[in-house]
Amino acid sequence: MGGCCALGCPNRSSARVRLFKLPKSPRRRKLWLARIGRGAGWNPSAWTYVCQDHFEPSQYQTRRFDGWRKLKATAVPTIFSESRSQVSACGKNSTFIPVNLH
Repeated sequence: MGGCCALGCPNRSSARVRLFKLPKSPRRRKLWLARIGRGAGWNPSAWTYVCQDHFEPSQYQTRRFDGWRKLKATAVPTIFSESRSQVSACGKNSTFIPVNLH
């Protein structure tokens, strides 16, 4: 498993960080992609994930017996860094390209 595809997010798959796949529903997937803000030219793969840090506590169901939190069916990522000055590529060959923001 790779890492979080949110711009500037360093989180990768680990025992401490939960990653969530993009929704399969076209409507919800489109909403997640708009919130992630990677731009129209970005084409996420079947292995694109968003980490737990981008969801507010209210977006989760109550804790499961195994300790993991499960997203509600209506959950949408809403927490992102204010500074999105780096573009990262999801997957094994991650690269960072500095971008000038005016």
